Amino acid sequence: MSKLGNNHLANHIIAWFFLLTLSFLGCYYLISHAVYISSLRTQASSIADMVTHVGHWAGQFKGGIWVKSGVREHFNPQDYLDKKTYVVDQLKDDKKRTIIDHYHLKNPSLIQRELSDITLQNNANVIFRITSDNFLNPHNAPNGFEQTAIALIKEEFHRREYYKKTDSRFLYAREITAEKSCLSCHGDPKNAPKKLQELYPGDSGFNYEQGRLAGIVSVSLPYNSGLLILLKSVNVYSLIAIGLFFILLICFILYILIFVVSPIKKITSEASKAIQSIHQDREENMTLFHTEYKSSTEIRNLNKQFKTLYSLIKDLKKFMKMHDF
Repeated sequence: MSKLGNNHLANHIIAWFFLLTLSFLGCYYLISHAVYISSLRTQASSIADMVTHVGHWAGQFKGGIWVKSGVREHFNPQDYLDKKTYVVDQLKDDKKRTIIDHYHLKNPSLIQRELSDITLQNNANVIFRITSDNFLNPHNAPNGFEQTAIALIKEEFHRREYYKKTDSRFLYAREITAEKSCLSCHGDPKNAPKKLQELYPGDSGFNYEQGRLAGIVSVSLPYNSGLLILLKSVNVYSLIAIGLFFILLICFILYILIFVVSPIKKITSEASKAIQSIHQDREENMTLFHTEYKSSTEIRNLNKQFKTLYSLIKDLKKFMKMHDF
């Protein structure tokens, strides 16, 4: 029991060591998680940039882009705005050959949607698409997350993006504003291409206003939680940082043990001997408290005060003996 008592301060230091270690690991996890989320947000924002840049590129061509297709290729009526066929007769080696070329007109929205469909068909980890609460094609109707994102972006004036994480996915949404090129299809429904009016009768997907919110780019990325984040964030530099932290922590603990705990234990032991000598009315070896500690802490001053107090008590006892108190 006495041994445990003597090591009481050392036990406290060991306990603090483990507490600081746990705190460090907790802080490391939180920082790694914050960096991981920031990285996912940057990735999602870059993908959203790519999708909008494709739309801007396609939008610079009046009416859209004509895509050449083979004779046997079949296009769903929802995959183009117009269709043209060209028949050309060519002579080669005195032989006449008829060439038939088919062209389909695609606007920026169709091109962006096809990019999205390709990622879905290939089971890619990264999924993106464009959607709106004022959608033209029911295929592009927003899901629950996208509905929330659109509502928040509309309600909060300064918000341009919204993101959240689930158990396995990082979901990101960023606003898209209507440009002049969008209005040729999504402006006044009366001025929209006839095919769109036939495929999507009604006002849904039309009446966009230039410069106003038209919809969002929605991006979904794989998300790993828990220890996987911590393990993925570990590299050579993080291992060096962890190693340096524990080296400094161990050096600090050794400093406390050598320059604080050990001197206090010695002073405590000498003080106990001094009390016993005074109580038993005997002269103790005068080496008590004569150790000069080189530490810059208050241990040296504490030792001096103990020596002064011990001398005063001894003088007081001598005085009391001389006057028969």
